[in-house]
Amino acid sequence: SDLGGDEPAPPTYPALLGTWRGQANGRPLILHITTQSGAAITGDVQLAGGATTRGIRVAGTIDEAGSFTLQELGGQGLTLSGSLSGEGLSGAYMRIGQRRSLSWSATRE
Repeated sequence: SDLGGDEPAPPTYPALLGTWRGQANGRPLILHITTQSGAAITGDVQLAGGATTRGIRVAGTIDEAGSFTLQELGGQGLTLSGSLSGEGLSGAYMRIGQRRSLSWSATRE
């Protein structure tokens, strides 16, 4: 049977769903990806800063190679970018007003 061999296969994106725990600039970080639909991902990031830990809602995209960018919803300043390698994530994050990006890494819980 002819399955239309000229059709390109739909892209497949690495699964980020779930909870990732690690460090951001030496402080605890939790990245919780709550939804993923194709390239679109949403979730929240908890960054421990001093005495407070707050959840920051983020949304962004991932590509087929596992590179992703998440931005704080509402545009209040956090951008988290990284890539998936095996069972680990690593990358950089930056807040508005920061002079340079800081590194972070996490592994799947």
